[in-house]
Amino acid sequence: TDTGRATGNSVAQLLSGAVCNSAGVLSAEFDIAESVLIRMVYRITSSINLQLVPNFHFYRADGSCAFVTSGGNGQTVSPGVYRAECHIPGNFLNDGLYSVGLALSSFEPSLEVHFNEQGALIFNIRDPLDGVLTRAGYRGPVPGAVRPLFEWTVESLS
Repeated sequence: TDTGRATGNSVAQLLSGAVCNSAGVLSAEFDIAESVLIRMVYRITSSINLQLVPNFHFYRADGSCAFVTSGGNGQTVSPGVYRAECHIPGNFLNDGLYSVGLALSSFEPSLEVHFNEQGALIFNIRDPLDGVLTRAGYRGPVPGAVRPLFEWTVESLS
């Protein structure tokens, strides 16, 4: 989604953001087992000696923060247009509505937020109830922001 307005400072501007499925197709709703790709495109406008870190802030419909994730390993970059993507695996997010804030920060010598567009993207995780591995047969509401499918071992000791 194009922001339609200048969002940023003299170092960087957010150009667009998108929520896509694993094939890269724009989508606003995902089955709980599907992976979700969050993408932002931004422009670095000046040569500066800062390590820039793209970060995404995920919020639940009730306003609680589900999690924050960052990438790019804090690289010093040249002026130009960049795309940052984060892949959220299936069976990680619980069902419900999420909004995503798109941000670019630097932390040395001190914290500077170059842009932070909260609520830029919105998507829904749908739980079809049947055939969902994270339910293990349970049909009621599952609390929490995340519902990861971890590897378990259950063995008899006697």
